[in-house]
Amino acid sequence: MEIRIRITRTRLIVGGILVVLLGIVLLLRTAVVGPNAVITNRNTFQSLFVIPKELREFPVEKYIAQGDWFIYRRCARPNGPRHWRLQVVAADDDLEKWKDAFRSYLKLRGKYIERWSDALWPKQPQRMYLRPDSAADASGAVTFKNASGELYITFAYYQPRCAHRLWQTKYGRFLASLLRKIGLPVDTVTRPS
Repeated sequence: MEIRIRITRTRLIVGGILVVLLGIVLLLRTAVVGPNAVITNRNTFQSLFVIPKELREFPVEKYIAQGDWFIYRRCARPNGPRHWRLQVVAADDDLEKWKDAFRSYLKLRGKYIERWSDALWPKQPQRMYLRPDSAADASGAVTFKNASGELYITFAYYQPRCAHRLWQTKYGRFLASLLRKIGLPVDTVTRPS
């Protein structure tokens, strides 16, 4: 009788651990986004986990009027850099409000540059740039474009790629030499699928 109780208890413990691990995997799976994802709410679990903090901290809901909308979009090329964009479509007469909002936000973040092309406003977009202090810092650009009576605002946030630490270890160098001998690219292990 005592042996059956122990076996049952062990099965319950193992089953509980498997259920918890499956729940964690499913929760993380919902947080992972594809290479060109679109997120419409910055307060979801997925956006809290994926969108960079500096981009998510811009209080876009504070400046959105009725009829305006916004999305967060992850932009990625197959082997190129990845960046996030906050895209806002607003009424045309809200240009000064949005300029002031982004100007004050970028001033808090550090050095920024404004480049305006007021003489060519209907044809060329106006831009603000967040200049990084070093190559390891993130950079950003805010573009204001007037088209068909609406104001299109794009806040692009670029994060520099960090070197993967796997290739700096003894095991990583051995793995890289094996991949070269087989004929596969070295970043086969670390490149996103």
